[in-house]
Amino acid sequence: MCGRTSCHLPREVLARACAYRDRQGHQRLPEWRDPDRYCPSYNKSPRSSNPVLLSRLHLEKDADSSERIIAPMRWGLVPYWFREADLSKLQINTSNCRSDTIMEKRSFKVPLVKGRRCVVLADGFYEWQRRQATNHRQPYFIYFPQVKPEKSEQVGAVASPEDWEKVWDNWRPLTMAGIFDCWEPPAGGDCLYSYSIITVDSCKVLNDIHNRQARPPRLRSEDSGQGLSSLGLNKQLPEFRVSACTDLESQKQSLIHKIQETTIQNSLFHETAKTTHKED
Repeated sequence: MCGRTSCHLPREVLARACAYRDRQGHQRLPEWRDPDRYCPSYNKSPRSSNPVLLSRLHLEKDADSSERIIAPMRWGLVPYWFREADLSKLQINTSNCRSDTIMEKRSFKVPLVKGRRCVVLADGFYEWQRRQATNHRQPYFIYFPQVKPEKSEQVGAVASPEDWEKVWDNWRPLTMAGIFDCWEPPAGGDCLYSYSIITVDSCKVLNDIHNRQARPPRLRSEDSGQGLSSLGLNKQLPEFRVSACTDLESQKQSLIHKIQETTIQNSLFHETAKTTHKED
């Protein structure tokens, strides 16, 4: 997986896209934590702040684990053991972590063992394919199929069926499995939350473009608050790989397309919708 994503949805729209059922079966919207740190953009890179979905229990000791929040976090996990005040001195790339070596590197193993799992939210991500006999690379945009969820009568915290109809009728975000950690600055101060995206071998649809892909978590809006606490990154990994490949192959036309421009996605100075436009 490459180091560019798109996440342009406004805060309130993104929250509606992440509607879920709590332990009582009520339809709820996740609350935002530090919402001002989220800046929508069509061109997100490592070290930027991006929305992450996680259990409230990670941030509040006595919280209900079925409740979810959205918190902006730094893309690129800063390990707990890093002791420099200047983050630019971190010499390892932690934007992504390989599922097959995640337990071999302490930067990733420790937060995973602590259960610090999360779901990274995005419109989609970019990959580049090098064209044969040229130095040019063709960009692609990869995203989830856009299928509206069924309406629910059990609206719970959502005030009425009429309000529930407004909960989601927009872009379906791409959800990627991730791990996060909390880094304490050596001089003191607020903790910095940061994350890495878990990658697996690419399925057939993406293999010609890139040999790694982000791992979609098994997380659905109708889950009874269990998705975040039971991702099963170890035992269920083969199931996730098969599920991801099957979904991508069956939805090839709606999941991937060439992009018109060939250079602007790789520049941080371009943050317009043009970066995701489909090639004619």
